[in-house]
Amino acid sequence: MFIRHVWWTAFLFGAIVSAQEPVNDEKQAGIAPGTPIPVPANQDKIPITSAVARLVGSNINATVVISLKSQQESPGDDVKTVSLTAPTGFTNRTEKAYRLAIHNGTVQDGDCNNPQVGALLDPDHRFGKTRCNEIGPPRESCAIGDLNGQLGGFSAAANGSISATKDAAYLPFNNGTERAILNRTIMLYEGDKRIACGTIRAQKASIQIPSDMPSAAASFSSWQTTASAMGSTVLTLFALAILY
Repeated sequence: MFIRHVWWTAFLFGAIVSAQEPVNDEKQAGIAPGTPIPVPANQDKIPITSAVARLVGSNINATVVISLKSQQESPGDDVKTVSLTAPTGFTNRTEKAYRLAIHNGTVQDGDCNNPQVGALLDPDHRFGKTRCNEIGPPRESCAIGDLNGQLGGFSAAANGSISATKDAAYLPFNNGTERAILNRTIMLYEGDKRIACGTIRAQKASIQIPSDMPSAAASFSSWQTTASAMGSTVLTLFALAILY
């Protein structure tokens, strides 16, 4: 009779504690491995690895991607790779008939003749005063916005497309400074005519949880399960000690 009473007491204590145990399910627990970690309070600390502009014009849609060179170690380095891609719309077959430039202002993509586009981005007042071309000038000789000088012109293929990647000597991201290229207008010209434009927008690195590392929430859930099981054992032994 005593043994039966002890058994039922232990069973009841175990059942109560088990009912309170959380389900050790990673999907319920929280973040799954490999999911980007949300960091809204530290957005300014995430490195900027590239910038993208969608150039919009009459019958023209092009994309400019400005990114770190592969050998660079710091997002603050100023040498960048510039890629211009457009599927169609370029009819001028003259070599290097098209050129890019960065202007001070920001306007809606495609609003290329808006006066708010402003002048060429040239905080050091270098444009037209020093030699700058795509052969490889020192960065001190180039106006930041003078992409024609830094990159040279772009030529259209026979099908009217453009696809080219070139290196620019001096294109600092440096968000928030007078030399920053971010949030400014990049303009595509045919000769002196503005044919498409768009705003340069930053692309930030994504912080990932390694696939073999459990999420913090899942680890906490596992800890809760272990602690709950230990609690069940302690309570059962305590009940046996009282009855004994």
